[in-house]
Amino acid sequence: FWATWCSPCIVFVPQLMKLRAQYLDNPNVVFQSVNVDETPGIVKEFMLKKSYSFNVLYAAGTTVTKDYNVTAIPAV
Repeated sequence: FWATWCSPCIVFVPQLMKLRAQYLDNPNVVFQSVNVDETPGIVKEFMLKKSYSFNVLYAAGTTVTKDYNVTAIPAV
């Protein structure tokens, strides 16, 4: 769980991408990136600027953060 405005998230994403690359061929490991409150347009612009290519799920307007008890970000 993350957001483009979250400084710790911005630091964490490259580390997560390295970890994801280590498990890319392992069908038992799945990484999901969930943006907590932004529009797809904002996230897409951020992803293009940073040259990130992972998929993003969007939690805005849902109960996902509540369902997973996310009280702060980044959260894993």
